[in-house]
Amino acid sequence: MNPALLATLGTLAETASLKADILPPVSGENAPAFTLP
Repeated sequence: MNPALLATLGTLAETASLKADILPPVSGENAPAFTLP
C-alpha cells in the first residue's frame, strides 16, 4: 500500500481515539464519538 496513505490512516486513527477519550459516547450506545449521524 501507499506509505502516505498508511500514514494518513494512522493519523486519523489517533485523532479518532483522542476524540473518543475527550467526547462522551453517543447516549445509550457505545458508538465512537466520530460516528456520523
